[in-house]
Amino acid sequence: MHHCLEIPELVEEIFLYLNAKTLASLARTCKSLREPALDELYCETMNLGDLFGGMRLGISSAGEYQDVNARAHIRPAARQTQDVLEGSMSQKILANVARRYDWRPFLRLSSRVNVLHLISPDFGESSIRTPPIHYGILNAALSYTPGESVLFPSLRHLYIDPSNLNTIVAGSSRTASLAYFLVPTLLDITFEGMVPGGTIRVISQRCPALRSLHLSNSSLSIVPGDGCTLSQLSEAFSRMQTLVSITMQPPSGASYNEWLAAIAHAPCLRTLQIDMGTIQVTVTNQHHRIVFPSLTSLCVSAWTYSAVCQLFDGTYNFSSVTQISLDTLASARNALTSFVGIIAETLSPERVTRISISTQSRIQRGEFPTMDDIRPLFIFSSLTDLRIDSPRAPVMDDTGLEYLSLAFPRLRTFHYSWKPREDDHLLQTITFSGIRTIIANCRELQDVYLIVDARVSHNPPLEYITMVEPHISRVTRLSLEASPIDDVAYTVACIRALFPYLVNFLAQGSDAEAKVIWKEVHSELWCRRERHNQGREPMMASS
Repeated sequence: MHHCLEIPELVEEIFLYLNAKTLASLARTCKSLREPALDELYCETMNLGDLFGGMRLGISSAGEYQDVNARAHIRPAARQTQDVLEGSMSQKILANVARRYDWRPFLRLSSRVNVLHLISPDFGESSIRTPPIHYGILNAALSYTPGESVLFPSLRHLYIDPSNLNTIVAGSSRTASLAYFLVPTLLDITFEGMVPGGTIRVISQRCPALRSLHLSNSSLSIVPGDGCTLSQLSEAFSRMQTLVSITMQPPSGASYNEWLAAIAHAPCLRTLQIDMGTIQVTVTNQHHRIVFPSLTSLCVSAWTYSAVCQLFDGTYNFSSVTQISLDTLASARNALTSFVGIIAETLSPERVTRISISTQSRIQRGEFPTMDDIRPLFIFSSLTDLRIDSPRAPVMDDTGLEYLSLAFPRLRTFHYSWKPREDDHLLQTITFSGIRTIIANCRELQDVYLIVDARVSHNPPLEYITMVEPHISRVTRLSLEASPIDDVAYTVACIRALFPYLVNFLAQGSDAEAKVIWKEVHSELWCRRERHNQGREPMMASS
């Protein structure tokens, strides 16, 4: 073996690009590569049965090279192993057989698992449906574990459907089945399906290091039969001292308000992402406002803007938020102005550093939104990140861009997307002169997304544009979408003068001809950049 393969970091990087079949072959072929190959092979496990049957490597729970998952190819000698896994024997016979097995090969594989999928028994690479594993088998394997007695001591990320656990673990209750997989090392859990409040209580007791909780496409419920009340659920969240991020995406609005009230008790929660879909939050008569004291980042998306607005009806206090994102698809005409008003009334101007608003409402012919629609945002002078994506956003020109740059002098990221119109012989848009103004007023600007009119007839002379100090612009990422253009040389000279440190450039014209010209501009920019890197040409245009 070549000496370079003795470097563990190099071998790990190479194995990232190999498929399961190749990794299994390496584990069988070479002793020195066996351990790193197994680590990569079982790092993310899509099927719990793979750890018992060794589907990828063909290692059975008895240490024999046989495939106990492929039911059509099970040899008679392996039939007993299959019956044990399914628990189809009587309890007494099952216990005797389980004790005779040496479960250390299974534990050597389970200890390598960092990511475990328990969403569906045939999810992932396996095309063969694995039968449920009897809980007696898991208990037998646990008897071989030292110390804290956990089957997955390295598990970090878990994907699970609690309502589907009976297809994963047979013969046990949901809570008892969860206990096998909720280990102290877990950092992230993603749920699908029904998530009872009792499940959260178990997590709070068994996962002290949990940092992220994803309730993806999950039905949130608090039912008496589950043994969990709203106060108990709130207490469970209050015990999660390391939980910093929660994502909610329920398919229905049942118990939605109750869950938000309980989540507010998480003492270290920093990020809350809510995908409401078509949910209409029911306004409840609260005796006091629900406060999220440590929340700094809030992201809300919904089909209708009214559903988003209901979250800010006064029931919840989001005054601690410093980063907010509001996104809606089926928007009314006043969605943008409503969101702007909500942000201005709810958040603290001194604390907010990031605002993102996205709406999809269409502008009608003859309508011209003005800067007054977004002027309430001008109180947030500490903004470093502003993103507005809406057809109803005010049509931006050089004057409006100057107002924005003076209102937000600390901007580092500025994305402004609207629908340019040409009604009643009126066309307003940004030119390179306006860009020159914003990079002069916002000296920390690094990421820009705008619609710019790059046509020579609409822009000032090149000499005016190139009178820019090289140290003024620190922009490294520039996107010019749907921008009209007619001259390659002029545009290249302007971009080189205004953005000397540009690294990432994206532009696309509004018609076929403009797209071709922008493609030439892109090629010319990077050709000159290569010549600059080789020392044959200065990056800045001479003034």
